[in-house]
Amino acid sequence: VVQKNAFSYSSIKTFTTPLHLTIIGEGAFSFCYYLENIEMPKDSELEIIDIKAFYHCPIESITISPHVTKINRQAFSSCLNLKKIFLMPNSRLQTIESDAFNSSPVEYIETGESEGGVGESDGGVGESDGGVGESDGGIGESVGGIGESVGVFNVGMPAESGGGIPEVNGGGIL
Repeated sequence: VVQKNAFSYSSIKTFTTPLHLTIIGEGAFSFCYYLENIEMPKDSELEIIDIKAFYHCPIESITISPHVTKINRQAFSSCLNLKKIFLMPNSRLQTIESDAFNSSPVEYIETGESEGGVGESDGGVGESDGGVGESDGGIGESVGGIGESVGVFNVGMPAESGGGIPEVNGGGIL
């Protein structure tokens, strides 16, 4: 576990998740104004990216390892350079809490092929026919969705509420 605020306000430039790390704690890398590169090896055991873990960091893209199951609220909020999110094949990601990417200008989400996880996507974030649509500080309207895999993500909704992605024009994230 990377403990709460462990590297907060540090001048770290790159962070590679150790293979056996399972949790990046609350605010662990918040306000790391030089952190541009986060590397998650495909065999990383990381499961949870906690609240404000990378809050206000200048990262431009992030590749989420397949073992990550939950991205907590504001984990990547105010990452003003974050434009691309990549989900590795066979992703186990189940929950992206509300405001996880708030005030981050995400333009593109790419998902890998999977079995029981996130499907393929023809589009990304922004104006697209197969991805996540335009929004103000969050994930907005959609046409198409993420690989038409309704039920994979719980976006700011508790699992017991039925979970899944609310359908908007044939699937997607609301």
